[in-house]
Amino acid sequence: MKNIRFLIFWVFVLGPLVPASFLAGKSWAKRPSQIGAPASSEDAYRANNIGVALLEQFKYKEGAEAFRHALQIDPKLSIAHINLSIALFNMPDLMAAQREAQNAATLAPGAPQPLYILGLIAKFQNRPEDALAAFQRVLKIDPNDVGTNINLGQIYSQQRKYPNHTTGRRFTIWDKL
Repeated sequence: MKNIRFLIFWVFVLGPLVPASFLAGKSWAKRPSQIGAPASSEDAYRANNIGVALLEQFKYKEGAEAFRHALQIDPKLSIAHINLSIALFNMPDLMAAQREAQNAATLAPGAPQPLYILGLIAKFQNRPEDALAAFQRVLKIDPNDVGTNINLGQIYSQQRKYPNHTTGRRFTIWDKL
């Protein structure tokens, strides 16, 4: 009975820790099987995921570099274009973010993120009509997007316009709770 408990303890508790201790400190950036091999779309997604992790750490410049690396591997990877525009916006490099968001909007016409970034850039550059147009395009994709509705409300408030039909109905935060 004691031997069975020891075996169960070893297999389920200590067993997973042994391989983890051998793998600690190894970089997954280039595995031995990938050295000299051409980059694949999986490598592009991996670089994109690294960029997202860097953005979550507020390392916008490093994140942008990771997204650019992903785009070197796969120039048509739309999610990397979207994420690069977000990283550039947060650095802030508004001109580069605008170019990248426009490119992303072309590559992924159903994605609301590039349009939202374009709306924020226009808002920050004091171009309310362009911001309204971009945010309204976001609402065509996602009529319940809270950030977009708030930004539209702020712009309308600054212009002293108070339309009740912005999204076809009165939007409240309580709708989401």
